[in-house]
Amino acid sequence: MRAIALTIRDDQPLTIAQVARYCGVSRVTVWRWIQKGRLQAYRLPGGDYRIEKGALKVFLRGRGCPLTRLSSA
Repeated sequence: MRAIALTIRDDQPLTIAQVARYCGVSRVTVWRWIQKGRLQAYRLPGGDYRIEKGALKVFLRGRGCPLTRLSSA
């Protein structure tokens, strides 16, 4: 995974696209992580997923990935 900068408010959940961009992977890869239970997410009534920033941090720490670029605004 190739991490890029992602600045977002702590109380604002992330979209699959934002997580994919941060991790340097495709949206399908993030969706698969969610489906396999590797990344905790919740589903909105319209079918979209949201990932809490804390859940992404846990996921990244569990894989030894850097968190330095995951900052708050």
